[in-house]
Amino acid sequence: MAKQRSNASKDSIPQSADSQSMQDVQDRLDHWVTNESEGHDLANSYYETLPLPVLLLHLYRDLLRFYEQRLNMSQSRVMLLHELMHTGEINQTELAQRLGMETALVTRFAKQMEASGLLSRRVDPRDNRFMLVSLTPTGQQVFQEMMVFSREFEALLVEGLSNEEEVNIRRALIHIQEKFSSLKQLENELR
Repeated sequence: MAKQRSNASKDSIPQSADSQSMQDVQDRLDHWVTNESEGHDLANSYYETLPLPVLLLHLYRDLLRFYEQRLNMSQSRVMLLHELMHTGEINQTELAQRLGMETALVTRFAKQMEASGLLSRRVDPRDNRFMLVSLTPTGQQVFQEMMVFSREFEALLVEGLSNEEEVNIRRALIHIQEKFSSLKQLENELR
């Protein structure tokens, strides 16, 4: 298993979230939020004037880059691991539908992740036209490490907020997601 860790590339196992790396993250966040040497407080910056969708795009882009670098894995592969962890064994076609991805792309990811030891693939015994995929113990371990990192990172992001403020942010983001999904559905129906 140690050999897999050192030889894997884009699908490699993320480093464990040790206290030093989390301290580095905290230091960078502190510097980003308030750059005291210049007296620059982002709360008073142009971010307040951005339309909410643009602000969310900035946040998404920054978080995505950070996660992909830290976890050494693309967002699509992280989503694939997450889905498999929660659904268990599933055929690749259904997995692609759940993820909103092309089946060929999921097949390519699955083959690469199988080669990295993160998941296993086998022919569906009920219908040999389909492949079943599931996480290996290594894939489950990687997923758990990702969740530990995510929880620690989330704690850093909400540090200084009250529980009520955190709940309100979650509710607002869920509301925005639901509203956006409704608008997408309406747009699709009108086509």
